[in-house]
Amino acid sequence: IDSTAFGPFNIKDGIEVHIENQYYKSINGILYTKDGKKLIKSPNRLESDEITIEDGVEVIGEYAFYKTSYKVINVPKTLIEVEDYAFCESFLETFNQITSLKKMGVNSFTGSSIKKIILDDGIDILPEGVFEFCNYLVIDKLPSNLRVIEPYALNTIKEYSDTYFPEKLEIIMNKAFSTSSPYDITIGSKVKYIGEDAFIYNESVDSIKIL
Repeated sequence: IDSTAFGPFNIKDGIEVHIENQYYKSINGILYTKDGKKLIKSPNRLESDEITIEDGVEVIGEYAFYKTSYKVINVPKTLIEVEDYAFCESFLETFNQITSLKKMGVNSFTGSSIKKIILDDGIDILPEGVFEFCNYLVIDKLPSNLRVIEPYALNTIKEYSDTYFPEKLEIIMNKAFSTSSPYDITIGSKVKYIGEDAFIYNESVDSIKIL
């Protein structure tokens, strides 16, 4: 089953898989691969605000929680990747992590209500639209190995605890920070490209320093 097979559709009552199926399994209505390493699709149970993902899951698939109403998602320490559109337009507020996230897909958290996330220092690219319209998200620190910030990746974020860009950052693409609110911006000496409208509509910028 491809991760996008169920697309953006909400499944209210969950998914059932026969116990003898060789490739997939279902736990509490959530569809996983048989080895439990990938969560493919979660139902949208309107009566519940919280959900816990099984231990051993390494990847959350495309559209897995698209437009779901869960506000709290507890993720295992084994989780390393969130694929494209996984939490797009969801009501997610609290992403309870034990370890940092190592890889994210395009628009994986776009339009969600997420407030905080821990990013692994090994992340070198923030993909397009990954946190676009995440109006409640506070960025504590950008990954130290970050090289590229793609278009709209941090669009509309209202608060930054640290606006000093990582030393290895080389590229800030079009509208990467448009309508965001970093107060003081420090751009490192290795930045070789800043795209069109990268910081447009930022009314609260107090200072810009280029090293």
